[in-house]
Amino acid sequence: MLIYADGGGGTPGISGDMRRKIAALVKKRVGWAVRISASKCPPAIPARPCRIGLAVYYEHQFSVNPMWKPEFKTFPNHPVARGVKPFALLDEMVFQTCAGGPTARMSMPR
Repeated sequence: MLIYADGGGGTPGISGDMRRKIAALVKKRVGWAVRISASKCPPAIPARPCRIGLAVYYEHQFSVNPMWKPEFKTFPNHPVARGVKPFALLDEMVFQTCAGGPTARMSMPR
């Protein structure tokens, strides 16, 4: 099961009865993943119910997610790279996520 969402109060995984349904599936050992924004709990909802079965989650005003746009201009002389044209893509990196609750925060070393 995969949840792709923009995060906040409209995230399908925390809306309505979905937390209970997801918890029941997780208890049955159904695998699931979320795009990082879908792990973002709105401040009004405690983080613990939001992160059912997730190893880490995004916490507002603690987690950081800068955007960057790498450009790929050259490629190795290898069959897998044949025909690949230069390109760029907008990407998001997330660090300083939380695990297990608000006291279990993880940060990248500075």
